[in-house]
Amino acid sequence: MRFSLLFVVLLLMGCDVSATKVLGETKSAFRFGEVMLSIPKEYIVEDMTYMPHSTSLDSGNEVLLKLPLSDLGMNVTKENGLIHNVTLLISERSEHYKNNSLSPDAVDAWKGNNLYDERIIEFDNVVKLYRVSSDAGHPKLWHYFKTTPEIEKPVGDNWIADCMIGPLEEEKKDLSNAICEGLVLYKALQIEISFSGLHINSLSNIESSIMNKLKSWSNGADQTKNQ
Repeated sequence: MRFSLLFVVLLLMGCDVSATKVLGETKSAFRFGEVMLSIPKEYIVEDMTYMPHSTSLDSGNEVLLKLPLSDLGMNVTKENGLIHNVTLLISERSEHYKNNSLSPDAVDAWKGNNLYDERIIEFDNVVKLYRVSSDAGHPKLWHYFKTTPEIEKPVGDNWIADCMIGPLEEEKKDLSNAICEGLVLYKALQIEISFSGLHINSLSNIESSIMNKLKSWSNGADQTKNQ
């Protein structure tokens, strides 16, 4: 998996650091190139300004957020832990994501290239999705797709997320101990989402709610700027 999974430790610890610019008592402002977001301080885990992007394709400003799933419209109790929350790593789009909507690894998994020359394709009967793993990563690392990559369909319409299980863990049937990652692109931003595999079938609803949050934070920043 990618660099942002390391921040699950921060999520579980409930770390909190001050942001770059305070807007009153409840929000902090972050600028990513031409995009300004006014983010509630309760969601901010850490400001990682000038840290490398988790995709290792570019560098720039980043901020890590922790959002309770209950704040995204899901019927989940408000507690610490990955099952009850989602983490967002927000940054400017890397050069790759200025022209692409999927990671190179997801495309390789779909096409059977590079690490996936010898891939393993399985249907997950629990979540009704297809898993694609490299031979070396199986069964701990995989991508989820809506359909099997063995048929002729565009990858962008089929990729769901990538997931992992700790090397010393046994996978739980409900995927509650799997860490999964999705991707949302908004304006000039890329937002990498980390969440429990328990919620893989709710990801489209989670992403839609995150998009609404981003629009709200962007509009709030515009209103503050014009005051």
